[in-house]
Amino acid sequence: MDSKTPKALLLATGLLMASASHAAGTLIGQWDLNGDGKVESVYRNGANLDVQTANGPVTSYAIGNTVWAVFGAADTDGKPGAEVIIKAGPDLQVVRHASKTKKSYPMGNRVWSVIAAANVDNSEGNEVIMSVGTGIAHLNEKTGSVKEYTFDYNSTWSLVAAADLTGQGADVVLNMGNGIKVVNLRNNNNKDFTFAGYSAVVGVYETDGLAGGEILGRTSDKVYLIKGGVTGNVKYYEGSSTYQWAIYGNSVDTDGAAGNEIILAMQGFIRIIHPATNSVKDYQVGNTNYSIDSATDIDGVAGVELQVRDATGKIFILNDRLKKIYAL
Repeated sequence: MDSKTPKALLLATGLLMASASHAAGTLIGQWDLNGDGKVESVYRNGANLDVQTANGPVTSYAIGNTVWAVFGAADTDGKPGAEVIIKAGPDLQVVRHASKTKKSYPMGNRVWSVIAAANVDNSEGNEVIMSVGTGIAHLNEKTGSVKEYTFDYNSTWSLVAAADLTGQGADVVLNMGNGIKVVNLRNNNNKDFTFAGYSAVVGVYETDGLAGGEILGRTSDKVYLIKGGVTGNVKYYEGSSTYQWAIYGNSVDTDGAAGNEIILAMQGFIRIIHPATNSVKDYQVGNTNYSIDSATDIDGVAGVELQVRDATGKIFILNDRLKKIYAL
């Protein structure tokens, strides 16, 4: 075997072993890539991705002479250590630093991007989820397969979350402008939830103490919760059609029981929705104009308290667990 053969083999697999004790280039991020509990530093170095271990050795992976960007790192194969996920021209590349290998998956000469890494099938390892313009694609590294789900939609859409809605693995939640599309990537089933007039989605939260999260959003006069993914339905709670109101921050646990509550900043009062019990409680604030300064655990008992300040500067504590609001 001539002296050039080993180098040729290494280049063919996209792997170069660097002898330098430190990596060059621009730091991209730090992740535990080999499962030893210590983070490796990942650098962009021209056409190469350099990975530097905690004790110094550097491994260089040839990405190629193309436009490329690192999405991040996640466990994609179910084995110890995270993999580095890269969009490299027409290819999705996954660097498996634990085994010193790299795999390319052709995505074609089209507009596409990596949008999430999530556990779709409830087995070890995350799937890489991509927008492919006409729909969604996802890579299962354990099987080495890329599957696509396309939908007929000519306007813009965006990812809300890749989240477990049923306890069976992550579904894709998309904001379609006029509502929500939920895609079950395990079987490519989907369901549209549309709303007339104004609507906005907040996110996915666990509100009822049962397996799977709920999609939280609002219309002009109501709060909506979508429960059950593609086989689910919508539950509405009243906001107001006569004055302005808002969903405060994220869904949080205010009563100490299973499931988070939804907090509404209403005119002159605060409304707390308890999806787990399908109940609503209103708390009058001393002055019509007020602000919620914080939602934090003040008394050390399960459930957060709200600190509220009215227009005069007077401060109130709202304890939903005790069902009372009091002035300091």
